[in-house]
Amino acid sequence: MSFDRLLKQDLFRSGGGSHKTFIEKMTRRAAWRSLWYGFSPYHRLVLAIEKRQLSCGSRRIVAVCEQTKRELIEAYGVPELS
Repeated sequence: MSFDRLLKQDLFRSGGGSHKTFIEKMTRRAAWRSLWYGFSPYHRLVLAIEKRQLSCGSRRIVAVCEQTKRELIEAYGVPELS
């Protein structure tokens, strides 16, 4: 079980929502931020780990609230979450 962004685990509990959605929301506020998030090694790595984790790295994903659940489904097309 993991509460963090690891490449592979049986159960992932997501409490903070999608980093992809976070970046999309932040770049709407200021155009220059899209450059920062696009070039930042940290954000690129977090997005890559999140994508792998949610596409094939977890057997089961548990969202702690409806908003997090919606974000993960919309951002990555994961099947219905708990």
